[in-house]
Amino acid sequence: MEKIIINNIEIDPQKYIDKWTNWALEATPATDEQVIQNVKNLYKKANLKEPEVKVFRSYEKFMAIDWASVRDSVWDSVGDSVWDSVRDSVGASVGASVGAWYFADDLSFAEVFVDTNVLSKEKARELEEYKKLLETQRIAVLLPDIAYVLVAPTIRREDGRLNSDQRPAVEWENGTGQYYLDGVNLPKEFWQKIISKEMSLSEIMKIEISDQRTVALKYNPQAIIKENAQLIHKDDRNNELYLVENSEINKLTEFPKMYFLKMLCPTGRIFIEGVPPDEAEKNPNATDMQAFLCGLTKSEYMSMELES
Repeated sequence: MEKIIINNIEIDPQKYIDKWTNWALEATPATDEQVIQNVKNLYKKANLKEPEVKVFRSYEKFMAIDWASVRDSVWDSVGDSVWDSVRDSVGASVGASVGAWYFADDLSFAEVFVDTNVLSKEKARELEEYKKLLETQRIAVLLPDIAYVLVAPTIRREDGRLNSDQRPAVEWENGTGQYYLDGVNLPKEFWQKIISKEMSLSEIMKIEISDQRTVALKYNPQAIIKENAQLIHKDDRNNELYLVENSEINKLTEFPKMYFLKMLCPTGRIFIEGVPPDEAEKNPNATDMQAFLCGLTKSEYMSMELES
């Protein structure tokens, strides 16, 4: 991402994207009393009367509220008045001309102008205060007399994607949550089946959603070579070259012959990677194919292995 210059100050937008994305996704432990006080302070800053605050620590319970009834009873009469009051208050505090409100993306936007001296240090302190008011909640429905607040869950990520093969990647305090592998959302039962690493190739290839099928293959690498796979060559470095034909995966991909290399990582994990058929047929050797997949000559690969 290109850097930008404001007031002769060069800034890196990616720094702000990363900082505020992490802030929005990190759980901030807080008691119910702290959450309630934060919401009341937000109303006070907006010159609104103190509301009743209901705190939820379960997404299911929060979503179980009869929101249609809530909407019908109060929303039509008050419209966006609470939101507008809060926006106006926060906007006046951090600089309405900049258009900075109290959402994470807008707070990050305002921080850019603080760092480039468009907004004063006093405004910076006010931004930090609003951040503290907001960081304990993830969803808030603010009404004139009552506020419904869902506190932040625990978020688990790898390489920027929601991922966990141990617990829900988005987990609420009662242990419920949403399950993800490599950023792919999965029903709990399906997630459990994938991480069991006992799925057959036939089961995997019947998965209709391609992202889910890819994840299932990744976590069940042995499935590819368990069904109708012929071992072509095995070396003394735990590399094994297999040919798969007349199998479900051949029918699905319309490739009559498919070659796969099974590799054993030093950590003990097993990886299966496809090999171009023309390369495998030209040189059906597991060591040579491992070198090819690494983008190395055989001598370079052997040297690398010896050095490690």
